[in-house]
Amino acid sequence: MHWNMEELVEDAISTEEDPPEISVEHLEQANIPEHPLASPKPGGIDEVEHIFGA
Repeated sequence: MHWNMEELVEDAISTEEDPPEISVEHLEQANIPEHPLASPKPGGIDEVEHIFGA
């Protein structure tokens, strides 16, 4: 149990994992569409579903 904020922050930093490195070759093979996907009309449940991938 952490008794102060300083210990909590130090513990969080020490347990944080570095993000995996992605090579340039892997990025070139990524499936990136040539044209951006169309967004739904702003507002409403359609936009929420679009943002959260529902």
